[in-house]
Amino acid sequence: MNFKKFQIVICIIALFNPISLVLAVSDAIDVIQQVIKGIPCNYNGICEPQWGETAEFCSDCGGAVYISPSLPIVVAESIPEHPEIPKSLIINNNAVYTTSLDVTLSLSAENVFQMAISNSPDFAGISWEPYQTTKKWTLTKGDGKKTVYAKFRSPDGGVSQVVSDSIILDTTAPANVSNFLTFPGDGKIELSWQNPPDPDFKAVKIMRSEKFYPANPEEGTQIYNQKGTSFINLGLTNGKRYYYTAFAYDEIGNYASGAIASAIPYPPEVPPVILPPVVPPVVPPEIVPPEIERLTLEDFDFWQEGKKIPLIDGIGIEAKTEIPLTISID
Repeated sequence: MNFKKFQIVICIIALFNPISLVLAVSDAIDVIQQVIKGIPCNYNGICEPQWGETAEFCSDCGGAVYISPSLPIVVAESIPEHPEIPKSLIINNNAVYTTSLDVTLSLSAENVFQMAISNSPDFAGISWEPYQTTKKWTLTKGDGKKTVYAKFRSPDGGVSQVVSDSIILDTTAPANVSNFLTFPGDGKIELSWQNPPDPDFKAVKIMRSEKFYPANPEEGTQIYNQKGTSFINLGLTNGKRYYYTAFAYDEIGNYASGAIASAIPYPPEVPPVILPPVVPPVVPPEIVPPEIERLTLEDFDFWQEGKKIPLIDGIGIEAKTEIPLTISID
């Protein structure tokens, strides 16, 4: 990039007549340097002794404006451009993203004493300021690509071409995960969820606590930090409640507010003991001798009070109650 240098011509008509000063500039930029009879003063309101300004001849340092009555009338004309001079503007050390409107600019230029920084290429409303290699700067509001512009000015009035750098402002966190569920088991809790649809979604960070739901991505114990949709938390104590918060985040590190879930692991249920049915033992049939099997009532004698009781129709006897009965067989 080249600096343009302009020769400012002071035209004075003076001896006994009033002094008239005529300035002609060959570009639309402000006049920043007047050199009158070798006396430097750029009239920018800043006293700059390093460029030869003094209080004796320069109003920037509190002195009166010096005008020589003996200068001839000359028409302004441009002089050759400066050779190429390295210059640069870098935002936040070449970072791609930022979550803050406030950034740091790194500036570099040779043989300059002023600079102008702007969020728009037309530098509307921007004033020149002393050159420095770093500067705190505020971007325009609203997420998206932001471009910062800079130009530099040399002591002799040359203004550099505009340099710029861009960065993506991202202050919006992704949505929370959805359907954040827990499935407790024996010494473990299985977690499942659905990731948000945001295009810059990067991963999910899950924090666990035994007291209450973690309020931020640094509170509690981290158990997961990936892009999946499920995780099994092992090595837990049965009967104790565990609290989980799942934080979705994007490429720049904006975290969602967090989705919560909790559960209590438990031991497996012991099934009841089912006893087999009790089967009674099988009793083999009793074997009766044939001679016994052929007996009838007629083969027996029935006695009561010393008297034999006869059979009635061969099928029964008539006996008295409450008196012993004696039965015999021959």
